[in-house]
Amino acid sequence: MAEYAAGLRVIDISNPANPVSAASFDLPDDSRAVVTAGNHAYVANDSEGLRVIDITDPTSPALVGTCDPPGAAWGVAVDGDHAYVAGRFQGLHAIDIGDPTNPILVGSCDTPGIAEDVAIAGDHAFVADGGPGLQVIDITDPTDPSIVGSHDTAGNAHGLALAGDVAYVASGNGIEIVDIRNPTSLSYEGYFDVPGTPVDIIVWGDYALVAGYQTGVHVLDISDPTDLVLVDSFDGMGGGYAVDVAMAGDHLYVAHTSSGIHVIDVFQRDVNTTANVVQSLDITQRDGEIFRARLSAVQTDSIAWELCVRADTMWVSVTPGGEWHEFDAPGPTLRWRSTHVYTGSGVNPTCSSLSIEWETATGIDEPELPSAYALHQCAPNPLAGNTRIRYEVPAPGGHVSLELFDVTGRLVRSLVDAPKAPGSHVAEWDGRNRAGVQVGAGVYFYVLGAPGFSARHSMTRLK
Repeated sequence: MAEYAAGLRVIDISNPANPVSAASFDLPDDSRAVVTAGNHAYVANDSEGLRVIDITDPTSPALVGTCDPPGAAWGVAVDGDHAYVAGRFQGLHAIDIGDPTNPILVGSCDTPGIAEDVAIAGDHAFVADGGPGLQVIDITDPTDPSIVGSHDTAGNAHGLALAGDVAYVASGNGIEIVDIRNPTSLSYEGYFDVPGTPVDIIVWGDYALVAGYQTGVHVLDISDPTDLVLVDSFDGMGGGYAVDVAMAGDHLYVAHTSSGIHVIDVFQRDVNTTANVVQSLDITQRDGEIFRARLSAVQTDSIAWELCVRADTMWVSVTPGGEWHEFDAPGPTLRWRSTHVYTGSGVNPTCSSLSIEWETATGIDEPELPSAYALHQCAPNPLAGNTRIRYEVPAPGGHVSLELFDVTGRLVRSLVDAPKAPGSHVAEWDGRNRAGVQVGAGVYFYVLGAPGFSARHSMTRLK
């Protein structure tokens, strides 16, 4: 974690109920943000620029590289061989980190406001730029970044998170939702008031987790980006301010100015260990009748799944694999249930990844087909295990390829190479290459190809 005046701190969270400081590393100025890639942590160290810390041994971090671009480093993101630093009054800086021991400033782009945070999607950097709002910078050539789009937010833009085609910007006293499908022409989708002053936001599946500064942490349902819902808030951390949030597993970690790190359970399931049954709480909290759903899982064969949309009644058995299952009686609240069967020594029923999609309608009509090919940001990203990549195929369908490459351009894995029907599709990557071997930490690129269409996004694998 970036611990302001105390520098970088490494916290052991193997037991979330008792997080323990494993190491610390003093830095010359306030540590405003940190991101990890491979065996290195990249710290935005205010007036001292970018600091690169070797964390191969997390209990013994070591400074291995520095780069001091103009301005004050407040935000940082890593994409491939480059780190992008939000430099406050000096805009965005692109730093070559191909050799982490010798980071080199290769390009800069001044912004009209105060660059405080940055996130990367494909060939564009999105910058929370204070008063002028959201700036979009083309980083196709990191040595010559240039502004290609902007959106004037309702208040000062302090932080942002990207999820697919949407940017969620911590702006003023709420979250502004911006459609980023066309980076050169951003469009306003809505604004959601959040208690306090949002200063940081992350996306976790269908939820956004917001550090509300003086009001603690807030959880928003973003399954419909045009209609956010406040699900819950937590402000039991005493005096001081919630300034940063992160997720790991079922726990939310909150950086608090007066009391350090707070760990909050965000379980969304109940477990019956006697019957070996696990059941979710309500997944959806919206108006509208759910008439069909589909479930995908990476699991052993000894797990059976059920879904219901009517508060624990009329459960329907479903088979993992992404096929749609229609409910005889549509309902408003979706839940899942799994039964785990022990089938023999050494074969424990295990699920490492679960994804559920659903459709709602006033009448039971088929959903509208996509009008064009599209590739979405994978989730989760960054990832330690599996990740899912959603893409769209327009009518009448066509042959699609989805390939994964490393930063050298070498093919790692072909995930899809087949004709696809029109509609929304999901491919899953388990972190393995063509030989079935787990790949190492780093940045990877996935490319969707179809007749007359190509799109690319990046992902960061943590281990």
